[in-house]
Amino acid sequence: YALLKENTKVSDILLASGGITQEAYPEGTTLLRADGNTGYIIFDLYEALKNKNSYQNIILQDGDIIDIPRKNNIVSLTGATNYQDLYSERLIGNGKLNFAYHPGKSAKYYVDHYAGGFDEKADRQRLTVEHPNGKVDKTKGFLFFRTYPKVVEGSIIKVPFKKVKPQPLPGEKKDSEDVDWSQVLKDSITQATSILSLILLLRAIN
Repeated sequence: YALLKENTKVSDILLASGGITQEAYPEGTTLLRADGNTGYIIFDLYEALKNKNSYQNIILQDGDIIDIPRKNNIVSLTGATNYQDLYSERLIGNGKLNFAYHPGKSAKYYVDHYAGGFDEKADRQRLTVEHPNGKVDKTKGFLFFRTYPKVVEGSIIKVPFKKVKPQPLPGEKKDSEDVDWSQVLKDSITQATSILSLILLLRAIN
C-alpha cells in the first residue's frame, strides 16, 4: 500500500485493506522498519485500532512491513523441567515441547501439568515467557512468593538452569556477592520466630 498522505498510521492501512480477518491473531502483530536499520517494533494492534490517537497507532514510513499472523493455539516450552520422565525421545528430540493453549493460565500451570514440574536445578526466578510479538515477560518475586507470567497463544515458556558459580580455591574467601541473601533472610525469620515463641511461653508460665 502506498502512503498517500503525511502521517499515515497503522489503522489507516488496515482500514484500506479491509481490516483483520477472523483467523488473525492481533497479539502477535509486528512491524518491521528497514529505515535506519531500526528492525522490529513491538506495539499493541488492539489499542491502535481502538484509539486512533493512541501512541500505539504508529506513524508509518516507506518500506514498513506490518505482519499479522494467523491464530496459533499452541504453547511451547523449553528448559529445566522434568519432561524427560513423561515423553519419548521422538517428542522431545529438539528439546522443545508443544501443548494446547489454555486461556488465562500462567507459565507454572504448563510446567506442572505438562512437563512434570521444575527440574531441581531450574532457576525459577529467571523463567520468562516470550510472546508472539517478541515481548518478553519475566517472573516477579518478593521474599518467598513468585508471580509467574501469563501465557497467550503462541507463547514460548523458557526455564533456564541455575548459573553455576565457580568454587573458591582452598584458603580463598567467599565473595560477599555470593551470599545467598534469601537463605539469610529465611534463617533470620526462623530465629526471630523461635525467640518470639520462647517469650510467649515464658509469659504464659509466669
